[in-house]
Amino acid sequence: MRTSKSLLQSMFILGLIAITATSAFAETHSQKTHLTPRAVGVNLPMEKSIWHEYAYQKLDLYGGHKVRSHFDVTPFYQASTDKHDTGAYFGIGKGNGFQVAKAADVPAHGDIVGGYLIHNRDDQGEDASLLAGKVTFDPKQDIWGVRLDFFQDIDHPYKNLFFRASMPIVYVQNDMGMEIKDGTPVTFGSTEFSLADFFAGNVEVTEAMDAYNQQSALTKGKINGKRSKVGLGDIELGLGYKFHQTKKSHLFLSLGLTVPVEEESRGEYLFDAVTGNGNHVGLGVRMDSGVQIWENKHAAVRALFDLDYHYLFSATEDRTVTPKSSITSGFMSQYYLAGFKDQTGKALFPAANILTRGVRVEPGSQLEAMLALSFKSGGFVIDLGYDFYYKDEEKAWIKGWQDGMYGISATDYDASIAFDANQTIGGFLTKDDLNVESAKTPSQTTHKIFAGLGYQFNIVKKCPALAAIGGSYEFAQDNSALEQYALWLKLGISF
Repeated sequence: MRTSKSLLQSMFILGLIAITATSAFAETHSQKTHLTPRAVGVNLPMEKSIWHEYAYQKLDLYGGHKVRSHFDVTPFYQASTDKHDTGAYFGIGKGNGFQVAKAADVPAHGDIVGGYLIHNRDDQGEDASLLAGKVTFDPKQDIWGVRLDFFQDIDHPYKNLFFRASMPIVYVQNDMGMEIKDGTPVTFGSTEFSLADFFAGNVEVTEAMDAYNQQSALTKGKINGKRSKVGLGDIELGLGYKFHQTKKSHLFLSLGLTVPVEEESRGEYLFDAVTGNGNHVGLGVRMDSGVQIWENKHAAVRALFDLDYHYLFSATEDRTVTPKSSITSGFMSQYYLAGFKDQTGKALFPAANILTRGVRVEPGSQLEAMLALSFKSGGFVIDLGYDFYYKDEEKAWIKGWQDGMYGISATDYDASIAFDANQTIGGFLTKDDLNVESAKTPSQTTHKIFAGLGYQFNIVKKCPALAAIGGSYEFAQDNSALEQYALWLKLGISF
């Protein structure tokens, strides 16, 4: 017993040192087209808070009955808070906003030439009235859901085996929070188009409207209000062994499997709502440990240290890549109008329509570590803790691109003539001209503080139960991850 307790105390200290010794420096990312937030189900504080008193403690002869099964239901709400920083992530590197203006005003008083977004070859002079407006992004994510957790002791074929499973059912709502001020629309025939119309996918200029400025609508990477989705998060399964378990300490190790179940995202909207990790299978290992560090007749304090590592394997996702800056020398160039080689009398189209495609993505390593103190007196339990989360920068490879087929259109292109290299900016695109970095989520590091308050009681003599409330706040080390708070209720039963 003394040896086991010393081992657990040593692991506790080493874990604290490892967590507090993170040395990564904050960085403000920009000009990104994709963000994969921390998956909803990857949340040790929400899972373990208070529930550890049943599922991970020794309850072997509770009222003369051997307790083997533990089930927990956790309704929750969480919301992001760092709207400006996330807006900068999708922005051009000048905070969370950018200015669309006529050519004569860029770059002195603007960032993006309006003629690249809505084609108007006749308005090329300095006094031309082109598409304009000040665009800002303030993205926000809200999630309502219920988390289901199950823990089952298994004594056959070997003693001390256990099985665990968890799954969130969620409603996710994402909003890019786009606002456009001082907007100037353009008109073709009797139809007026604004910047908001363009990003919503509502700009279509037909041959009948203007044969020289034909343009089809944006179909990928659209920005148009709130996007929501209801579905299952990733299913987490684990099979483990109780290496040590007494009334005062425990050490469990388990192998884990992440099973994605949501439908694939098609890249139709920027910052679209997803319920899982992007359809990536994961394999991992987890340690759950704890040791009682103080007690008297009426109360006790337990220290908990849990560590969960997963490797997420590659899968294909539809993401938007951008032309490299050496090609366009401009910002947000995935939205610039493009054409295909030798087209004549055909509409131009936003480049995102063909730059949103299958990308092979490998998220790599994901690590979560939780350190907590749990105070127990009578039936009451109070948890206070810290949670560390890290995820690798994604690796990504573009699939199925054909060189020399598409080019970014010059603003003075006449749609009635052949689209050749002279009508493009930088010639026809090759795979080497595409910036896959824009579609990758950088590494993520967050720090979360949390608290839980619960009460233990008996539904019947042989069924211990609990009711609890909890909350957390997650600080993001930089703007590649969402900063957010969460609140939850918890009901659990053992039998």
